Amino acid sequence: MRVGIISMQRVYNYGSFLQAYALKKTVESLGHECEFIDIKPGREIVKRKKKRINYLSKLDKYFLRRIRHYFFAKSRIKCFNDEYWRVLGLTNDTNWDKQYDVVIIGSDEVFNCTQGKWGLSPNLFGSDINANRVITYAASCGYTNYEDVRAIGVETEISRLMANISALSVRDENTFNFVINMTSREPLYHLDPVFIYDYKNEIVESPLHDEYILVYAYDGRIRDKKEIEEIKRFAKVRNLKTISAGLYQSWCDRNILANPFELLGYVKNAKYIITDTFHGTVLAIKYNKEFASFIRESNRYKISFLLKQFSLQRREIVDPTDLTDIFDQPIDYAMINTSISIYKKKALEYLSQHLT
Repeated sequence: MRVGIISMQRVYNYGSFLQAYALKKTVESLGHECEFIDIKPGREIVKRKKKRINYLSKLDKYFLRRIRHYFFAKSRIKCFNDEYWRVLGLTNDTNWDKQYDVVIIGSDEVFNCTQGKWGLSPNLFGSDINANRVITYAASCGYTNYEDVRAIGVETEISRLMANISALSVRDENTFNFVINMTSREPLYHLDPVFIYDYKNEIVESPLHDEYILVYAYDGRIRDKKEIEEIKRFAKVRNLKTISAGLYQSWCDRNILANPFELLGYVKNAKYIITDTFHGTVLAIKYNKEFASFIRESNRYKISFLLKQFSLQRREIVDPTDLTDIFDQPIDYAMINTSISIYKKKALEYLSQHLT
């Protein structure tokens, strides 16, 4: 069977890459041909604010830090372009004109039409796709919610587009409610593909011998003075280095350029993980790490539900001074791993059922 996946595979983002790769490999393990379809951009329904650049700030005391960040990010993009798009099987072909037996929309923030750079794309809601059948897998709205699209006035349009989807799977409660309101159908909950695939043949073990705290947050997003001070204080008390792998935090002891599979190795071998991303939290749970997560306004739907799903609400960093208390209460992963195994089975059953 020929299967197409519409996802966020061309985004320079470790979580987006890892979830796309995992879903593709899982579909192939079920005996199907699989390739990615690029998203057809839709129209902008929420005007995005343009960032104002103060060029004089380039001359301030942080100039050297900015330069280091610039070259770090440039090297990361080169890493994705040179090798990891090839791993996903991506070419210059958008695959829009090919015919597929089934197309899977997901995972990641495919329904995030008020924030995503593709806007309101019919593709992402199940329309304008050359396939006999369209399904979703672990789809997410990100920060978009039902009230948003209703206020904008696109509720009826999205509902009509989603009528083409034959099976609905979501990964969080916000998206669950969105789908019910849009389709009057109850979707199934499934784990992000990163949980489903084991990466045992791809993971690159960390070369570091010292124990360390892995800080995994988007470039420069942990910049609050109190957050930084408390992380550094905790690291000093525990005699640990602070490491940022793949992403850039100027205040960490080391910033290490890493490809997606090397990142997995740094996660696996970390003593502790501090993150403020959804996939950073996913990876910490997947590899049974002691972790703590900042929840930002932009990702509160995703991370809050993920923590709730595994009864890990106490891993949220409400106040940075709580770090020691959080890490002094080790996670019992026995029940969590059992739950993940059950979810994996359900995911494979769902995919097997709808890829026939």
